[in-house]
Amino acid sequence: MFPLRAPDRVGAFSFDAGPLSIRLTGRAWSGPPVHDDAGYASAALAYQLTLARTPAARWAWSSVDGRAGAAGRGGMSPAAWIAREEAAVATAWRERLTRVSIDVPASGRR
Repeated sequence: MFPLRAPDRVGAFSFDAGPLSIRLTGRAWSGPPVHDDAGYASAALAYQLTLARTPAARWAWSSVDGRAGAAGRGGMSPAAWIAREEAAVATAWRERLTRVSIDVPASGRR
């Protein structure tokens, strides 16, 4: 995982610590490294947000299929890789949406 902005809090929890949704509401986020014998450990990154009246926030999360660092992103920085991936997704959606048409009866048109 490659956070583009450092999180305000980071936590790792064993499976036996209980549901992550409950752990997130508590203060016990830091501590020793976590080892989970069952392999079901969880982790979370927390960010403090303050949104303006017309709220907008852009978040990107990058995880590379078990390949390490920049090698998994073709040598690109995380920000450049995410920008490329977002552009590819936007292009794919535009192509799909241009094939959609909606017929509205005259009474429903403005």
